[in-house]
Amino acid sequence: MDTLKEKPLILTIDDEPMIRSAVQLIMSRRHCVVQSAQDANEARQLLKSHSFDLILLDVNLGRTSGLELLKELREELKLETPVLLMSGLADTERIQEACKHNIKGFILKPFNAKGLEEKVFGSMEPGFKPQAV
Repeated sequence: MDTLKEKPLILTIDDEPMIRSAVQLIMSRRHCVVQSAQDANEARQLLKSHSFDLILLDVNLGRTSGLELLKELREELKLETPVLLMSGLADTERIQEACKHNIKGFILKPFNAKGLEEKVFGSMEPGFKPQAV
């Protein structure tokens, strides 16, 4: 994360509008800017024009799986942005596969505000001190 930034920029990639809204609400209270994408195509467009400090990526995105997108981000785009994987299922096989592509952790949905904040801030550079609004 750029040490001159006051607010980290987070990308949430999830096909569920309620999840995207929840992340936006929770993290904006902690002085984060959240952009969201409902699928891999929207995510690719945002990644072309923004440098994110963290990506929250759902495992199931519909047409493209989150794991396929993660692999593309790491291998083709050479993106090193920290990624937290999200899923409604604690699927150890998928988590193990994702670990091969350098994820920072896993968030089980549904999540609560405190748990999300802890995972997000634990995945960012150590110097960032979150503040509540």
